Amino acid sequence: TIVYSRSLDAADFPEVEVIAEDPVAHMRALKQEEGGDIWLCGGGKLAATLAPEVDRLALKIYPVTAGDGVPLFAGGFAPQQWKLISHRAFDIGVILAQYERA
Repeated sequence: TIVYSRSLDAADFPEVEVIAEDPVAHMRALKQEEGGDIWLCGGGKLAATLAPEVDRLALKIYPVTAGDGVPLFAGGFAPQQWKLISHRAFDIGVILAQYERA
């Protein structure tokens, strides 16, 4: 587990890797390594920063209205077209839709 933060002290969180450097450069280096997929969970600001590195979106839609919510990509970024590659509806009303770059 990797956490991007400029304010956390890595020594306080030995169970995760705390990265204070540029997340884009770090993500690009990670993508060059052998291994599985990278799963980004977090706020819209980090997602907007890493938007050029995102190859696939997995969006979970919940049947709850909660007000303003958190933007998927907060801040400036270049709009991108996405192609639906799969979707699944669950009995509880949740929908999981997955997209790849168009």
